[in-house]
Amino acid sequence: MPHLHEDKIKFLEEMANDTGSKTAQDIQDVIFRRMSADKKLEVAAGLWILARALNPEKIDFRIHGRDRPAPSAH
Repeated sequence: MPHLHEDKIKFLEEMANDTGSKTAQDIQDVIFRRMSADKKLEVAAGLWILARALNPEKIDFRIHGRDRPAPSAH
């Protein structure tokens, strides 16, 4: 897979040469725009796992959370 590696190097060189006019957010936007959907899902899953490891009490995947009652049906 040398082609992917060469693309990554070219991209990083472009970013290094053009950082004067770009903010960190601009660079992040370019990176995510060029990223495949599979890679975006992989990154999102990794960030979710990291967030849960750092603060397991705050990351709650249930619909109604820990302390909130379920909405009443009328």
